[in-house]
Amino acid sequence: MTEPMDTQGAQAAGREAKKAIAAAKAAYEALPQSDRRAHDARLAGLLENAEWRFAKTMPQNPHWYTLRQTWARDEDFVWCVEQIRALGYRTKFQGDWYTQLDVNNHFYWTMGWPIGSFDWGWGRLNKAGTILINRKPLAPPETI
Repeated sequence: MTEPMDTQGAQAAGREAKKAIAAAKAAYEALPQSDRRAHDARLAGLLENAEWRFAKTMPQNPHWYTLRQTWARDEDFVWCVEQIRALGYRTKFQGDWYTQLDVNNHFYWTMGWPIGSFDWGWGRLNKAGTILINRKPLAPPETI
């Protein structure tokens, strides 16, 4: 029995996204060290300068988030999401898998939705696209 077309399309898009992430990671790893430092500085600067809000509805998991619509340039938001996904590591939290990336004193993650585009319209983007980046302070190193 074949799957409905929309499921097959979603699976194909997922495979393509994984390929794109692998290619982005390989491109980053191929950069000379000076270019990597510039890349990392750009990412850290964009994330640090974003407008962060405390997630009041999740006191059991205190963290902050930045909304896509508050960024001056959507291209910068999208680039940051792509970098988190390409360079991050997989981790499980409360039964779900996320890709996190440590930058300076925080770790960052998204909910894993397709990045989407403002061309979709806000209603669709808000339901089926990436509209925020989350962050939480890294745990301080344990001392003995």
